[in-house]
Amino acid sequence: MISFLFSIIICIVALAILTWTAGAIYFDVGHASVVGGLFALLWVAAALGMFVLWQPPWKPFLLLLVFSGCFLWWWLSRRPSFDRPWDPLFAQLPRVTMQGDSITIDHVRNAEYRIDEVATPRYETRSYHLSELCGRMSLR
Repeated sequence: MISFLFSIIICIVALAILTWTAGAIYFDVGHASVVGGLFALLWVAAALGMFVLWQPPWKPFLLLLVFSGCFLWWWLSRRPSFDRPWDPLFAQLPRVTMQGDSITIDHVRNAEYRIDEVATPRYETRSYHLSELCGRMSLR
């Protein structure tokens, strides 16, 4: 009975690890493309085949932990980058400059949205004088 429960727990944990790793492969390795989907499916098929063909279940589970640990180490070592193909609506980052009482924001996104769900990116520069700002703060 304890062996059966242990096998069930291993399968549940393995399924969670397998699902997360497949998603990370799809999005981070394959960039959410068809190739990424194929890599993720290949990963899932290999891991499931390992569990079906190799008994007892703790042996393939240990190998799954090793492979997933290596992948997690690589995944956590990645650094964010702005050097990638961005959606044109988000390709330019805003830049703020401040001179005395005036604040200027360059590249403020003001896209033109149409019915066919295609947007034309437009960016503009906006300036504000801090002394002219007024408002009421509400504490609830």
